[in-house]
Amino acid sequence: MGKFNAALLWLGAPLALEYAGLLPVWGAIAWLLAPFIALAVLGLGAGAVASVMDACTGDRAVRSQGAGKAKASRTAVMPPSAWTIHHPGSP
Repeated sequence: MGKFNAALLWLGAPLALEYAGLLPVWGAIAWLLAPFIALAVLGLGAGAVASVMDACTGDRAVRSQGAGKAKASRTAVMPPSAWTIHHPGSP
């Protein structure tokens, strides 16, 4: 089945089922919006994972909190991460 036919089936199936009375209107709407809902959930999950990784590794936000204080930089005492070891010159 070609890509265009698959797209028509994806769009037409919930509408046909709703028209036949086998699928409620909210089910057809959820069916059609499912790819966008999945992208939103994946984006939220990726943001949560990035936030936890930043908190655990002492990256970006944690390093910038002590910038105004007159003590040694945290980067001077932190060991290099695996990323900076394998990618020299990266920020």
